Amino acid sequence: MASSSSSSRRTWRYRVFTSFHGPDVRKTFLSHLRKQFGCNGISMFNDQAIERSHTIAPALTQAIRESRISIVVLTKNYASSSWCLDELLEILKCKEEIGQIVMTIFYGVDPSDVRKQTGDFGKVFKKTCRGKTEEEKQRWSQALTDVGNIAGEHFLNWDKESEMIEKIARDVSNKLNATVSRDFEDMVGIEAHLDKMQSLLHSDEEGGAMIVGICGPSGIGKTTIARALHSRLSSGFQLTCFMENLRGSCNSGGLDEYGLKLRLQELLLSKIFNQNGMRIYHLGAIPERLCDQKVLIILDDVDDLQQLEALADETNWFGDGSRIIVTTEDQELLELHGITNIYHVDLPTEKEARKIFCRYAFRQSLPPYGYENLAERATELCGNLPFGLRVMGSMLRGKKEDDWESILCRLENSNIPKIEAVLRVGYDSLHEKDQILFHLIAVFFNYENDGHVKTMLADSGLDVRLGLKTLAYKSLIKISSEGEVVMHKLLQQVGRQAIQRQEPWKRQILIDTDDIRDVLENDSGSRSLMGISFDMSTIKDDMDISARVFKSMRTLRFLRVYNTRCDTNVRVHLPEDMEFPPRLKLLHWEVYPRKCLPRTFCPEHLVELHLTDTQLEQLWEGTQPLTSLKKMVLVSCLCLKELPDLANATNLEILDVCGCQSLVEIHSSVGNLHRLQSLDMIFCKKLQVVPTLFNLTSLESLVIMGSYQMRELPDISTTIRELSIPETMLEEFLESTRLWSHLQCLEIFGCAITHQFMAHPSQRNLMVMRSVTGIERIPDCIKCLHGLKELSIYGCPKLASLPELPRSLTTLTVYKCPSLETLEPFPFGSRIEDLSFLDCFRLGRKARRLITQQSSRVCLPGRNVPAEFHHRAIGNFVAICSNAYRFKICAVISPKQVMVEDQVIELLCHILINGCPMKSTLKNKFDVEITIQLEHLIIFPSTLLTVDRRPEQYSEILFEFSTTSQDIEVIECGVQILRDKTGSCESNSEQLLELELEDDLDYDAPRVDTIKDFAKFLPSLLIFLSSLIPSVLFYSLLKQHRHRVHLYESWLVGRTRHHQKEMKFPSKEVSTDLSVQSCEESEMIEKIARDVSNKLNSTVSTDFEDMVGIEAHLEKMQSLLHLDDEGGAMFVGICGPAGIGKTTIARALHSRLSSGFQHSCFMENLRGSCCNSGLDEYGLKLRLQELLLSKIFNQNGMRIYHLGAIPERLCDQKVLIILDDVDDLKQLEALADETKWFGDGSRVILMLELDARQIFCRIAFRQLSAPHGFEKLVERVVNLCSNLPLGLRVMGSSLRRKKVDDWEAILQRLENSLNRDIEGVLRVGYDNLHKDDQFLFQLIACFFNYQDDDRVKAMLVDSNLDVRLGLKTLSYKSLIQISAEGTIVMHKLLQQVGREAVHLQEPRKRQILIDAHQICDVLENDYDSASVMGISFDTSTIPNGVCISAQAFRTMRDLRFLSIYETRRDPNVRMHLPEDMSFPPLLRLLHWEVYPGKCLPHTLRPEHLVELCFVNSKLEQLWQGIQPLTNLKKMDLSGSLSLKEVPDLSNATHLKRLNLTGCWSLVEIPSSIGDLHKLEELEINLCISLQVFPSHLNLASLETLEMVGCWQLRKIPYVSTKSLVIGDTMLEEFPESLCLEAKRVITQQSFRAYFPGKEMPAEFDDHRSFGSSLTIRPAVCKFRICLVLSPKPDMEEAYFRLLFRIRAKGCPSDEDMLCTSSHEVDVAECGVQVLTDESCSEQVSEDGEDVLSDDKSNGCDEPRILSLQSNVST
Repeated sequence: MASSSSSSRRTWRYRVFTSFHGPDVRKTFLSHLRKQFGCNGISMFNDQAIERSHTIAPALTQAIRESRISIVVLTKNYASSSWCLDELLEILKCKEEIGQIVMTIFYGVDPSDVRKQTGDFGKVFKKTCRGKTEEEKQRWSQALTDVGNIAGEHFLNWDKESEMIEKIARDVSNKLNATVSRDFEDMVGIEAHLDKMQSLLHSDEEGGAMIVGICGPSGIGKTTIARALHSRLSSGFQLTCFMENLRGSCNSGGLDEYGLKLRLQELLLSKIFNQNGMRIYHLGAIPERLCDQKVLIILDDVDDLQQLEALADETNWFGDGSRIIVTTEDQELLELHGITNIYHVDLPTEKEARKIFCRYAFRQSLPPYGYENLAERATELCGNLPFGLRVMGSMLRGKKEDDWESILCRLENSNIPKIEAVLRVGYDSLHEKDQILFHLIAVFFNYENDGHVKTMLADSGLDVRLGLKTLAYKSLIKISSEGEVVMHKLLQQVGRQAIQRQEPWKRQILIDTDDIRDVLENDSGSRSLMGISFDMSTIKDDMDISARVFKSMRTLRFLRVYNTRCDTNVRVHLPEDMEFPPRLKLLHWEVYPRKCLPRTFCPEHLVELHLTDTQLEQLWEGTQPLTSLKKMVLVSCLCLKELPDLANATNLEILDVCGCQSLVEIHSSVGNLHRLQSLDMIFCKKLQVVPTLFNLTSLESLVIMGSYQMRELPDISTTIRELSIPETMLEEFLESTRLWSHLQCLEIFGCAITHQFMAHPSQRNLMVMRSVTGIERIPDCIKCLHGLKELSIYGCPKLASLPELPRSLTTLTVYKCPSLETLEPFPFGSRIEDLSFLDCFRLGRKARRLITQQSSRVCLPGRNVPAEFHHRAIGNFVAICSNAYRFKICAVISPKQVMVEDQVIELLCHILINGCPMKSTLKNKFDVEITIQLEHLIIFPSTLLTVDRRPEQYSEILFEFSTTSQDIEVIECGVQILRDKTGSCESNSEQLLELELEDDLDYDAPRVDTIKDFAKFLPSLLIFLSSLIPSVLFYSLLKQHRHRVHLYESWLVGRTRHHQKEMKFPSKEVSTDLSVQSCEESEMIEKIARDVSNKLNSTVSTDFEDMVGIEAHLEKMQSLLHLDDEGGAMFVGICGPAGIGKTTIARALHSRLSSGFQHSCFMENLRGSCCNSGLDEYGLKLRLQELLLSKIFNQNGMRIYHLGAIPERLCDQKVLIILDDVDDLKQLEALADETKWFGDGSRVILMLELDARQIFCRIAFRQLSAPHGFEKLVERVVNLCSNLPLGLRVMGSSLRRKKVDDWEAILQRLENSLNRDIEGVLRVGYDNLHKDDQFLFQLIACFFNYQDDDRVKAMLVDSNLDVRLGLKTLSYKSLIQISAEGTIVMHKLLQQVGREAVHLQEPRKRQILIDAHQICDVLENDYDSASVMGISFDTSTIPNGVCISAQAFRTMRDLRFLSIYETRRDPNVRMHLPEDMSFPPLLRLLHWEVYPGKCLPHTLRPEHLVELCFVNSKLEQLWQGIQPLTNLKKMDLSGSLSLKEVPDLSNATHLKRLNLTGCWSLVEIPSSIGDLHKLEELEINLCISLQVFPSHLNLASLETLEMVGCWQLRKIPYVSTKSLVIGDTMLEEFPESLCLEAKRVITQQSFRAYFPGKEMPAEFDDHRSFGSSLTIRPAVCKFRICLVLSPKPDMEEAYFRLLFRIRAKGCPSDEDMLCTSSHEVDVAECGVQVLTDESCSEQVSEDGEDVLSDDKSNGCDEPRILSLQSNVST
């Protein structure tokens, strides 16, 4: 029988095929069954279109094979049809071959009669068998016996047929949902995990039950592996159960231990028997019920021993062959329960991690072009953790490259909340002391040796040994076999975040830059501090450390000051008398700024001293107590001249002085450091003296390179294992080869080594090429180094030959030795495996042959492929057909261009067998950074294991090559087939094991499926071809009797018409009588039920009828849904801020549209379903799909077992699904991942302004308008809520039935404090923001609402915020809107949420100050405010004045935004300034209303200012001279009555808006304004003293110029602008060119202008009239109006308005159009310009009036009478 897995891979066309005898059940039972299946979304094959014959039709055979389930309906006359019996044979054949599910229904017949062919059923069968062959009878009889033995539903056992049908439909649905999952088929790396787990499970052993553990850290994929195992293995067990997310189950419910175990057992048994609410009464229930059952139970995320004791205490609880799988993060828990079979899940490889990430980010295995580096960064950021890769990929999916860059930059300094929440689970369960150890490892000791950690924490009060063991058991760290402590990068971030969440006074470790700066500068540190980790590159300015700061930190053990950006500028300044803490164990300080450590420094407790890139000349004087010191790193201390006496450093293990260019001598005391293991002296250019190292009995590694002044090699300890020396010392070293028996690795460096090679990043600017003679040969005695395994020779340009090398050598690398020509043969028995000769271009033919024959892995210069490679090809792939299993493969690589930088190069070979790729890619990697200038030949082996392919089986094998470098390409390749001595290709298992190659085949599922689908298609193709034979014969017969063809056609047409007449109902009365028609009983019942339902439901739903504004929303949505388009499914989104009415609109749509779909479902309130569910991602998606299918089919408790259930069940159904309040991508991936999941015509809806007053009044007054006396109060509420529906509803409920004075009091309170009910809703979006986006939200709320987005970006250019991404995020989340013009708009209530969020912060952490009392404290008392970035101060909220301290702003170095304003106008001066006040240097926004000073401080430097606003100020001048104003974009000095002059603005090259309105004392506009090329708006209204205006204006960008009330201005120059308003001036010279320009603009632009004159433009000549009225007959309905106004002689200053009344055919328009004028003004003349269609689009789109736009349907294109009447009113 075929496995179930094979059936699961099929694509089933039908869910169910029914085999039945038509006359018995078609119109009755079967019609009801088909109807019930339709309600449950189960498609069933319909055979009515197939003509019955003696043999089963090919279409029927195909339908049987394409159905997942076959149901055989056995009735009394079933066996009377040979057709039915042949169907039965085909069904049972499919059951055996493809695992088809077969169900039976005994409808009026006894099962035993079917099995034995007895009774009436047997009589009918015998009659059918007459005339049949014995073989045919036997096959039919056996088929009936087999089907009779299949347990099914017996009609006689049911009281009600309808209940039986419901039961059958439910059983079919469950079987469809239980199909084997394909969810894990393409999951990267899952097969390797499953193979290892299956080997642990010993599935083939039935001897007894077994418990196996899966252990690993959070997010590594334990649950995924367990689910995949459950999916793969469940079919082999009688019962299965997946108990998800047991974590925390022992900490809830308030139960004692016994009650808890009872509940857990009830839950397990309920799940395993699929029986909700099962109750048990003792703890023996599980062994009683399962001891004889073969079960598969998975206990996921176990975190308490009680869970195992309750659910799987002993293996004898379960039947033979049972398997219990336990997943946990705590290995100790498994060991305590006696579980020894444990699978430790490892991180995926880098390649697998990239693939996982790409699957989620791009839905493909490789990144698209241009995203390669970004994908690499994202993968690295996640540290290869699968859960992190999934979350990161999903988060970045669909975003553009610049968004990726911004998000990745942000995440490199913070964590993703979803990832952190998962990873914190293990941390939160730790003991307090273990948490401290976790913090210390995260900050200081990651990748350190466990012994080193224990030494560091010896006196810390922590049990480090136990703590490390606990962390390792809980998978929070991993300790390698060498003792290295490794914490995953994301867990490391969890530790750092946990530190940040602590209360400031409780922190024992400081990592926050601001906190550290505050402590070091102000001496405010806690006495309990254990460690400081300080990244200097994160501070913006220099800092001065207090002299006493470290003296008070008596408990400080670990001080780490580093520089992530490799910035060599000194940012931290130390006092001369600074003291380090006395008990320091770690001193790590990069770019240490002083020449010597403090003289009081006592390193008695120091374990590690790490000083790199420093200015040190010496460490200390004399001998210091250094007994604890184990590691000393002094890399790139360029000025260091001497090492101190290290005689007391008796435990020193590592000494690194690389790059100390001034170092002349290594202190003699180093020669007696008996525990020293590693000594590095790279590029110490002046080093001359090194003491003897012979006594260093522990020394294993010595590197001497680039120390050119060393004359001789020092005596070296015989224990040395790794040695790197220059070529000049080689001969001296080899004189005593007998001493170096332990030497395993030897590196020889010649003079041709470039400065990049082997360089630490900090040293790469130190190394230079050095021209020396160099060696020509290596001494022969090197062969005596019998323990040598690796020999590397780099950059020896004169080396010509190699001598005989040691037999023990396995790897030989020669690089950049261009003179090398020959080498001696390798000794007999040589173990050499890898030979690389990079850039050795003179190698002779004999040497090349020797190299290629000696080793299986070779790299040689050149492009000649050896002759033994018989299969070769140009390009990067070659294919062969062979039954061999061992090969040698080669490739020629070539640089595409000259390689500039060294890089690690890796050659990859992908092998495909018959189109199926091997799982493992063959690799050949160069472990050093190299450059390749010419072609190189690379050879390496390949082996195929016999388990994957029989040796005698010939296969097509494709070898495809690639490289990891973009600068290298493969230009030729070849394959050599390897055979044993007999010439046979038969496998030798021992040889295969020696090769240790991972070459299991990972068959490419899509290709295999294609082959299998084709194989399945072949029988159908043959059947189809055979079915053509009768048609061909019939056609040939017709050709012989052509005269009869027409007669046949006539008969056929007549017969068809006869049937059509029979099908037509003669009258309305007869049409209801279906009993005599060819109609199924279910259709008749359905028709009756539908008629009754229609009559009952004939009234349309009134639920949404009275809802204000709903119809407009529904019409817009229906136009988006394209309901008339049945071509495919469609997704439509409804988006808007919280409370705006999205759900209401969706419910109304569901109510209106659901009748037009086969199924509909409203999934309400999905928000938060992905959080706090306690399920992993897969389990969560399963639960969501179960919920959707249960709702859509109205079937409670539906269970599914894989994520293909929705597409399987709904792909042929027309459905309407509404997903309400979606807040996570996983919800969409689970419920509506692709449109092809749903049938044609389906619609999936994923969850403008209403009449606010009516909505509010309906809630507050239960009517549509406000009662008398409440009108203004209603306006205030609507204004407060800004039309937000939720706000209006909450306010209405709060104010209902209250009196007017109560309203007044409540509104005053609400206007100053946001209603908490509204805040809870509106904070949802804010709380889910990243902290950077939250800060941007607060800035917009306080400073930038209604500002242009470009101006905001300019304001925040140096804020470390990604403003572009942040604005995009806020807009996506409906927290702001950005108009087409770029204006940022934040809703008033959301703005209040932002301000409340600022208030909720701790006062000392606030970067924005808005509280008036706090601001007064800061400004008056000079409180610490160094971190304040913005101040928004409403001075009208303080009762008394404020006297600002002279030092207040000087300490605010980060202050960028200063906004001081008045919401209530108060003539009293409330702000008092000191004479010597100075503004902060980095101000970008300076907005100060009623500024009290006459001049700005002389220290003001406005070079960073973007906006300068001094409204209603006392200023007489701003500043003197020219200031740097290149960033200034807006200057507003309106209402500054005393301002006498505007400063020189020639440097304000980016100024866009200048407002001088109301500057009464201003006499002259400076000439520098005339050259502001980017100025767009200039307002000079009511400058009553203005006399001088620049004579030359070169304002290329000017769009608006307003000059009203400038009474003393006599002349202005020509200016080109789109909007010009000039009035109330005494202009004596009004340029004619300006008039012409104005007329031209009026003609070509749509704008409003008001300026002196009475000449009406020519465009109005066709329709003009003296006086105030005019009648025209236009053919179109759009026009413009021109009026000439004439003041009366005695007119006084007044405001006025001008009314236009327009009548069409005598009917007035609905509204008057308003402008401005006065009752003392007459309309002297009026005119109208009729706009054509072309001009309408250009002119009216901006400001023109479309008066009759609503009347177009009423003949607007015909001439009509329009009457214009204008009059003036005050």
